[in-house]
Amino acid sequence: MRGKSVTAWLFAAGAAILLVVLLLEILQLHSLAVIAVSVTTPASALLMSAVGLMLYARRGLVREDHLHILNLSISGGLVTFLISELTAAAMSPLISKEILYFIVDLIQLVGILLWAVGTVGYLMTSREVLGYLNPRTMWGILVLPSAAYSLLVLLTISGQSPAIGPVEIVTKTPIAFGLTLVVVTMALLALVFRNGRLFAPMVLGLAGILIALVRSALSVFGFFGEPLVGLMGTESYLFLGASLVAASRL
Repeated sequence: MRGKSVTAWLFAAGAAILLVVLLLEILQLHSLAVIAVSVTTPASALLMSAVGLMLYARRGLVREDHLHILNLSISGGLVTFLISELTAAAMSPLISKEILYFIVDLIQLVGILLWAVGTVGYLMTSREVLGYLNPRTMWGILVLPSAAYSLLVLLTISGQSPAIGPVEIVTKTPIAFGLTLVVVTMALLALVFRNGRLFAPMVLGLAGILIALVRSALSVFGFFGEPLVGLMGTESYLFLGASLVAASRL
C-alpha cells in the first residue's frame, strides 16, 4: 500500500474515532465514551509504534542517515508511551493516583527524551549542512520558550492545583520542558523544509507532538480522565504514525 494511502487511512481513522467519541458525549453516554477512549488510546499507540519499528528498526539501529535516526527515535518514543498507557490501565485499580501518575510520567519522560534527542539532533545536523542559524540563536529559540512554559507549569501546579502532590511536580515540570522543546524543534524543522519533500512529515510530526503537549497541559488542571482529553492521546499517536509513514516514502 502506498504511503499516501496509509496516511489517508490514518486520517480517516482519527476523524472517525473523534466523531464517535463526540457523538457519545453529545448523547450523554459518558461511560461509553470513556470505554472507547480507554481502548483507542493504547491501541493507536500499539499500532503506530509497531508501524514505526517495522519501517525503521529493520533497517538497522545504527546508521549514518540522520533522518532514519530521527524516525527511529520517534518510534521508540511511541513504544514508551504505549508502555505508559498500558501501565495506567493495569495499575489504576491497585495504587493511588499520585503514585500512578508519577510512574506514568516517568515512563513518558523516557519517550520525550528520545523525541528530544532525535529532533534536536536532526535540527543540529541540518543547521550544519544548510547554515541557516548560528548555534547561540538556535539554542536560545529552543530553550527560552521551553523554560518559560515549564516555569509557568511549575507555578500553576504549585499555587493553583493543591490536589496535585509534590511528587507529580517533579515529573510534570520536565515533561512540560521536554514537550515544548520538541514542539519548537519540529516547528523549526518544518520551517526549514517548507519548500521540500520533508515538509509533510515534519508538519505531521509537529501536529502529533503539539497535541501531546496540549494533553499534558490539560492534565495539569485535573482533566486527564475526561474522555475528550484522553482522546488527544489517540490523535497524537495517529499523527506521529502518519509522519513516520510519510517519511518512509522519501
